[in-house]
Amino acid sequence: MDFTNYIHPELLILVPVIYMIGWALKKAFPDMKKKLPLMLMFIGVALSASWVLGMAYLNSSNAFTVIFTAATQGVLVTATAVLVHELFKKKHD
Repeated sequence: MDFTNYIHPELLILVPVIYMIGWALKKAFPDMKKKLPLMLMFIGVALSASWVLGMAYLNSSNAFTVIFTAATQGVLVTATAVLVHELFKKKHD
């Protein structure tokens, strides 16, 4: 499976970034484990939105396309980071 068909290659860097943010939040707030994926999704969408908005400014894209792309890419990079975490966790159980 080629992730670049779904996630922009420039945004793949967000996968380890979100993974590390999740790790730090889990250590800082251990009682919020159930809310962590949702919090990470909002962070992922916000980080993706900053890149997409920067690219839209250069390309003068449609606002709806920008919003859709930012949300979709944010959810995809967050889902990938959470999946990597779960696979790593299962490997070490």
